[in-house]
Amino acid sequence: MPKDYEQLNPHHSISEEERKTLRSLVTQNADTVYEQQALTAAVRDTTESERQLRSDVTTWVERNLPDPSLPHRVREDFEAQLTRARDRALYVEELLEKPSFDFRSAATGEFWWAETTWNVDRGIRAEYLDDGLHFFGTAAYDSDPLIAFNVGATAAFELHPNRRPPSGNGRYTSAPSVNLWGTVSGFTGIYHWLWAADDKWAKCWLNLRQTAFQFTGAGLVVLAERRDRRTLINEENNGRTVHAPLPGFLPMPPIEFSLANPHASIWVHLEVRFDMQLEGWSSLSFSPQPNPMGSVLLQHPQWTIQPQ
Repeated sequence: MPKDYEQLNPHHSISEEERKTLRSLVTQNADTVYEQQALTAAVRDTTESERQLRSDVTTWVERNLPDPSLPHRVREDFEAQLTRARDRALYVEELLEKPSFDFRSAATGEFWWAETTWNVDRGIRAEYLDDGLHFFGTAAYDSDPLIAFNVGATAAFELHPNRRPPSGNGRYTSAPSVNLWGTVSGFTGIYHWLWAADDKWAKCWLNLRQTAFQFTGAGLVVLAERRDRRTLINEENNGRTVHAPLPGFLPMPPIEFSLANPHASIWVHLEVRFDMQLEGWSSLSFSPQPNPMGSVLLQHPQWTIQPQ
């Protein structure tokens, strides 16, 4: 299972019960995603068929190539090609002037950042710095079957009832954005019908989710939710390294809703998650080195609700 971490806004006070409920929502969503990914990996399990293919290839080699060292030399050549490909893929990202955020107050109608929780897995790490949350490192794999995992963050924001602008029809629109800088890179090893016929996959999808909810006397009520999913890396048996630059400014899926309790705060969860798949000789990277330099940077600016 992935590891979870959190960063709290020291200038935003919420009750321990609210904090536990917020954390529970994040955990429930993460468990659902984890179960879906496990099912995907199970459906994709081609280990037995690929084992048979490798057995057939080995038999062919033994019958037609009496020199037993040849496969080893071919493997070394493939590894040398991989090293050269990785060397070419290394890059030095220009340092961008990315603003730091000072969450000390929130104006009328503005959602106030409360906390951010995040998870990392399989060599991808994260660190919360003054300018936001940095994801970095490489998830490398060289085996079967397919593995599915994710890294990402969920930020919680609150709009207190005394700061909420009036709405003529009681409905509101929430249209936040995040800043997502950097590059995600994917690598698949050499594919050959004879020497390296097992599948090499490197795939990454960016998932965005906005959920609005309120704490009421009857418990937590979800007001609206919307999701978006886009493909960043989709490599199958291509024997190359590809790069997916992230957009910087990134609108979240907008939502519209009415209130369940006009006297309670409106809470919003913003989730930015990278779903990933690896199979065979492959990797996905969030930075050219195992530290925040040249990393993927996620920032959560505060935003203002819009009455309808």
